[in-house]
Amino acid sequence: MSTVNERIKELRKRLGTEKNRMTLEKFGAAIGISAQAVSGIERGENNPSEQTIKMICRVFNVSEEWLRDGIGEPFVKLDREEELMAALGKVMASEPDSFRRRWMAVFAQLTEAEWDTLESIFFRLFDAKKED
Repeated sequence: MSTVNERIKELRKRLGTEKNRMTLEKFGAAIGISAQAVSGIERGENNPSEQTIKMICRVFNVSEEWLRDGIGEPFVKLDREEELMAALGKVMASEPDSFRRRWMAVFAQLTEAEWDTLESIFFRLFDAKKED
């Protein structure tokens, strides 16, 4: 059976994509610890603090029971609002000049009329796709 340290390493690797890996630096920054601290935890040299465990669960939507004991599924099922907030949290944890953050900055500045136009375009594209 794996340890909490091994599950943290597994989690970090699962969070990234092949193209955009979740580095020790990114993971640590998201939960407020250094890359060196994350590395020490993953190698089993240090154990995660209670605060670190709580932050991992909150920031990455991880089941505390899975993280601590390996029981159940790693990720908590979210309702629509929680899912949106988790997605926004991931965007904000990305690099300041990342595509995700630039994209969200554009959305944040849209007027009501621009949102209406965007919605209209989306539904035209959706309807066109259904016809194909």
